[in-house]
Amino acid sequence: MTKRFRSGSITQTLVNITMIACVVTLVIATMIFITSNLFSVRRLFKEELLNVARVTEINCAFALKNNDPKFVTEYLKIFHALPKIKHALVLTPNKQIFAAYPHKNLKNDIDRNQFPVQLKQFILEAKLTPQGNHKFFGKHLYLAKPIMFKGENIGWIYLSGDIKDFYQRLKNDILLGLFILISCSSIAFLLSKILQSKISTPILNLTTAMDQVSKNKDYNLRVESLQKDEIGALSKGFNEMLARIQEQDRALRFIQYSIEHMSDAVLWTKRAGVILYANMAAYRKLEYSAEELSHVNISEIDVEITQEKLDQIWREIGIDDSYCIESSFKTKSGNIFPVEITIIGVNFKGESYHCYFAKDISKRKQMERKLQQTQNMGAIGTLTVKVAHDLNNVLSGLISYPELLLMEIPEKSHFRDTILSIQKSGQKAADIVRDLLILARRSVADTKTTHLNEIITDVLNSTEFSDLCSRYPNVEVVSELAEDIQNITGCKIYLVKTIMNLISNAYEDMPNSGGRLKIKTENRPIKRPYNGFEQIETGDYVVLTVSDTGIGMPNEDLKRIFEPFFTKKVMGRSGTGLEMSVVWATVKDHRGFINVSSNQKNGTCFELYFPTTDSDLTASTEQFSSDDYRGTGSILMDDDIDGHGNITSRFLKKLG
Repeated sequence: MTKRFRSGSITQTLVNITMIACVVTLVIATMIFITSNLFSVRRLFKEELLNVARVTEINCAFALKNNDPKFVTEYLKIFHALPKIKHALVLTPNKQIFAAYPHKNLKNDIDRNQFPVQLKQFILEAKLTPQGNHKFFGKHLYLAKPIMFKGENIGWIYLSGDIKDFYQRLKNDILLGLFILISCSSIAFLLSKILQSKISTPILNLTTAMDQVSKNKDYNLRVESLQKDEIGALSKGFNEMLARIQEQDRALRFIQYSIEHMSDAVLWTKRAGVILYANMAAYRKLEYSAEELSHVNISEIDVEITQEKLDQIWREIGIDDSYCIESSFKTKSGNIFPVEITIIGVNFKGESYHCYFAKDISKRKQMERKLQQTQNMGAIGTLTVKVAHDLNNVLSGLISYPELLLMEIPEKSHFRDTILSIQKSGQKAADIVRDLLILARRSVADTKTTHLNEIITDVLNSTEFSDLCSRYPNVEVVSELAEDIQNITGCKIYLVKTIMNLISNAYEDMPNSGGRLKIKTENRPIKRPYNGFEQIETGDYVVLTVSDTGIGMPNEDLKRIFEPFFTKKVMGRSGTGLEMSVVWATVKDHRGFINVSSNQKNGTCFELYFPTTDSDLTASTEQFSSDDYRGTGSILMDDDIDGHGNITSRFLKKLG
């Protein structure tokens, strides 16, 4: 029953409680009334029979004493006026019938065989008291009273009263009680309906609205109530609460949408570094799912943070304070990218949290590197124009005069080796000036449609490459040139120079024990921007790969590999320090991209991306050899520079 009330609606509960309360109350009242009436009537009827017995005792005692049954019999006839008395007996002390009423019908109403025995037993149970003994049985009341005469028991009076009329009246009372019960139940039902309209209906409306708000999160709902009582006040308060929740929910949705769709990663952490929340940018950049990131510590993502540093940050950052640092994040796949982090301390319900706003600054770092390289190239260009003009006369003498002296000096002269050393030094100085001119030029002269495989073949067949092979006999050279690569647009002079610089760098990375040099070309479409050493834009490219199995280089050196004059090799023995800068400048002048990877155990790999062209090869393609670009004495002259300090086309034609 209790569960049914709990699971039912408030209307049904109210009706049930009202009906049950009324019905139970009326039933109890009816039962009390009927029971009370029953006992009251029976008590009155008993007293009435007792009074009759007393009167009979007074009037029949003398006749009984004198043994005058006729008088007693005549006297008992007065009971005709008392229809409730069915039988009246006057008995002798030994329980024999002295006189009876009604005498003729006694046999019809009383079993004469059983009656004496029952009568004697009933009288034996009666005490010699004025009240005698009485017993209700069925619809009859039996009363036995001793007849006393001068303190002596001279006989008994036995009366049998009929209470059938009383039971009929009791039945009528029960019917009346049922009628009253039904009437009161109907009234109670009507009252419950009235209460329903006044109390339960507004509460049900309120409950329905709360249920819809809970399920649909629709805070636009309002409860209509015209009442001015407590329920009306409750509905008004509920509507005001919904209005405030709606405003806060709107603001929260705006904030949540902004955070979820911002480009910067947002992380919430506890003091131990446990990540509690991350936005979509964090999942995307760190390559974790929501479930995975919830089990990751901030120290596993931030490669530059330690537990000591994390504790220091927690000590230094107060509530609503901020802390800005530059660090690096590591993705699930192991990629590392630079970030600028703003950490804000937050206190919520007594708990301290940190909110991380991490901005990916990879592009900014790339722009800074490009700007630095551009500034370096610009500085080198300015330096080249000034230095080349001043070195021109000096280099002319260092290269030209030794040739004249060698013509005059005998073959066996001990001065010949010294003069050759002077000539080679001048040649190397000329190579440096030439590389500086390439960096300062920053535009490609005489561009044509060309095939990269042909240029690589010329390089591999050149004398300079043969010299490298002879100097490093333990190096195995493998070429994988794709036959179906597309054409590119470029200048063969500078492409040859670039390829030779990469090959020379690879050889020098395998100085002693040797290794494997691999030269590969292929077509490679880039469907979406790819972040390597730099960001490679979408497009169709011919990719030149030059890889070695040499000693490689650490990440710190790899970041600076294309800076002018940056080298870890011996200047004058292994190069000028401008080889990689020339490679960078040439690729950029061809609107290409470079990707470099290196490992100190597995060597270095250069990938040069050159945009493809649909143009056909030029019909009169000249054959070039790398020997033509080894610095054979092409020195910048005064008339190779115009009045503004720029390189003239005359010198470019001299090179081309």
